[in-house]
Amino acid sequence: MLDVSMAKKLIERVTEYTSYNVNIMNENGVIIASRDPERVGTFHEAAFQALNGSKEIITVEGDNDYPGVLRGINMVNDIDGKKEGVVGVTGDPAEIRPVALITKMEIETMIKYENQKMQSLRRQSKKERFVEMLTRDDNPDPTYIRKLAAEQNYREDIVRIPIICRQEHPGNAEE
Repeated sequence: MLDVSMAKKLIERVTEYTSYNVNIMNENGVIIASRDPERVGTFHEAAFQALNGSKEIITVEGDNDYPGVLRGINMVNDIDGKKEGVVGVTGDPAEIRPVALITKMEIETMIKYENQKMQSLRRQSKKERFVEMLTRDDNPDPTYIRKLAAEQNYREDIVRIPIICRQEHPGNAEE
């Protein structure tokens, strides 16, 4: 799910490259970030319909076609097959289509990158916990160690022998 702070960062980033109004809506169709701060917190009917219907793109030709929606293009952000919100670009649909498609791609790419970064951090902290339990805990829980090992894809059927090396003179880098 797309959180508000990330959506705001995405809007800041996208608006560096375009003067069009860009909105990001959450899974409930509420605008959570916008170049136009007055629109934040308002309901966006086209986004709601895109998230709950079969259309991935909703083009709005007139400002009164949907409640709370200005004319433009609204597209579902699809992250690994899951609808993660909607990005909308306000303006003449014929004029803004390329900008809207690039904006959608940029936002999806940034969301995927952030998700991968978070997964990497979680994996790293589990790996650190695993190593800490093996090297520092006096009575580690074998069940928990096996669980952490399985999450790190460490096989139990491979014999491993730890070797600890220590320099006699830690200040000598060549050693």
